[in-house]
Amino acid sequence: MSAETSRSSKEIVQPRPTTKVVVAKPATGTSTVVKKAKPATATTVKKPAAAAAPAAASKATKLAAKPAAKTTKPSTRTTPAAKPVVTKPPATSSPTASSAAVRAAAPLADTVPSVDPMPRAVPTDPEIPEATIGTDAAFASDAPSVTVPHTVRNISEVRHFFRTNDVPIFFVGATPFNLLGLDRWVRNFSYVSYYDSWDGAHPRIFTPAHKPVTDFESGEEINNWLLLNAEVRARMTQNLRPGLRPKVALVFFNEETERICRELGYDLILPAAELRDRLDSKIVTTKMGDEAGVPSVPNVLSNGTTFKALREAADAAWLGDELVVQTPYGDSGKTTFFINNESDWDTHSADIIRQDIKVMRRINNLPVAVEAVLTRSGTVVGPFFTELAGHPSLTPYPGGWCGNEMHPEVLTATQRARAMDLVKRMGDRLDTEGYRGFSRSTCWWTPTPTRSTWAN
Repeated sequence: MSAETSRSSKEIVQPRPTTKVVVAKPATGTSTVVKKAKPATATTVKKPAAAAAPAAASKATKLAAKPAAKTTKPSTRTTPAAKPVVTKPPATSSPTASSAAVRAAAPLADTVPSVDPMPRAVPTDPEIPEATIGTDAAFASDAPSVTVPHTVRNISEVRHFFRTNDVPIFFVGATPFNLLGLDRWVRNFSYVSYYDSWDGAHPRIFTPAHKPVTDFESGEEINNWLLLNAEVRARMTQNLRPGLRPKVALVFFNEETERICRELGYDLILPAAELRDRLDSKIVTTKMGDEAGVPSVPNVLSNGTTFKALREAADAAWLGDELVVQTPYGDSGKTTFFINNESDWDTHSADIIRQDIKVMRRINNLPVAVEAVLTRSGTVVGPFFTELAGHPSLTPYPGGWCGNEMHPEVLTATQRARAMDLVKRMGDRLDTEGYRGFSRSTCWWTPTPTRSTWAN
């Protein structure tokens, strides 16, 4: 008798007749073959005695004393593999007996420890203050003592970044109107202004108390004077953490402004003055727009010499009788001139002669302004709004900018997509010059729905 059949076992006899299946636990190095047995009046399942419960073993002993049907001896053979081979019982076999046999022959599965599929990140200090839509950056709670650098991936994270900013940022200018209200969006943002329209009532505007009478020649002179003022310097370094440098933003600045900021330990968050001066030229940006596939109002670039030379250049470019002439530099229409005849030329010739000029056809258009920011990741285009120009009650200059209006119907969806494409193209072209920061463009929409041009 083999080692397999010599093991003691007990027979459990079920009362109803069915196909008899015998399953025995294989010994090491053997495989078990379950064979179909002849029909019998009972089903016998052989299990190791050690695995049976004491009560079941006692009952099986009593039943074994009664005559039982002859069982079929299991056939065993040695095979190279130790993997059990089980032959399924025929379709006529009892489902209950088959299930019991398979469960008896199947090995127990190893217990797998429970693993959390989503490990939780352990918060580290310092924590970034949470910001919500209702948070007002001007009155936000205290920021962490150490700045946590991270990359912003969308507009929501940009908003959160500025609302939790802990680095002091100062806008310096004659008045704060250029960025008025930004302190409600950017935390730790303040204004240093020469003129205080609030008479000290605005909590984020600082104006020096002692201001000697000075005749300033430009906005750059005002800003440089403010940066060197002792009261302003004390205010900008008040409660400043060691190693932290205040950031400065301005509209008007020059190389002298850059030198002052370097000496005082301020970060001037603007492009280099030399680069901005070059790109501020209407002649330069017109050429760059042509290179980028951004069309301008029909124009010709020329030199201001005489009215006759102006007409010859305009006629060669088919610009018509009513002309708009611009010199390279100047804002708010100060260097934009409307010339329809020689009398108009005589009126403005002193500001035009001996300069490079851009001569344009005068068109009937809807001017739409847009502001964008050039970043390392691309150009972020802002909303579009109409421009107000030449209103006598708002500006002394006939072609001067004097305000903006914004409403949802400024542009159609098609026009907006076209305008955004033009602005992005120009932004990509400026990027090749190394420019980073703010830019402002104007899209001129003619009565023809599909026609659009761009102007810097």
